[in-house]
Amino acid sequence: MADIGITGTSAAAHVQTITTNSEYIATPFVGLTYTYGTSAPYSDPVDGTLWYYSDPLAVDIMIHDGAGWKGYKNVSNDARGYDLGQTNPNGPILSATKPTTQEDGGQLQAGDLWIDTGDLENYPVIRRYTSSGTWVLIDNTDQISSDGILFADARWGSNGSIDTIT
Repeated sequence: MADIGITGTSAAAHVQTITTNSEYIATPFVGLTYTYGTSAPYSDPVDGTLWYYSDPLAVDIMIHDGAGWKGYKNVSNDARGYDLGQTNPNGPILSATKPTTQEDGGQLQAGDLWIDTGDLENYPVIRRYTSSGTWVLIDNTDQISSDGILFADARWGSNGSIDTIT
C-alpha cells in the first residue's frame, strides 16, 4: 500500500492487488452488500440502504383530488376534468413506442397515461393523452402546479403497512 502512496487502515479495504504485473487498482467505492428477500422491507432502512422492486414495469401513479392522494384508477375525474374511469383498464400504459390503443384494444381516452419505457436515460418520461388526440409530455421538473408530478413514497405507512386501496 505504501508503494502506491496509500496509508491508513481504511484504505486497505478498497485496494485490490492484481497478480499479473503486480499492478494496483484503488477505488473510493465500497462493495455493495446484496440481500435477497421475497418481501418488501417493512421498517425504515439504515441511511444509504438501496432497495429495488423486482418488477420494473410496476408503477404507482396517484392523483390529488383536492382532499387527499388517491390511486390513478380510484379517481373519477382529474383536475383537467378527464373521466379517468374511461382510461386504460390496467392504469398507465408502459410501452417503448407511442400507444395507438388501450391495452385491451379500446380507443385511447383523454387522461390516459403513457410511460415511455424506450427512454431509460430519462425514465420516467410520462405523457398524457388529450381530448385533441395528442400525447403531451408531463414536465417531471414541475413539482408545484396541478400539471406537475411529485416523486415520493406516497403509500408508505409509518407502521409498516401499505394502503393499497386509496
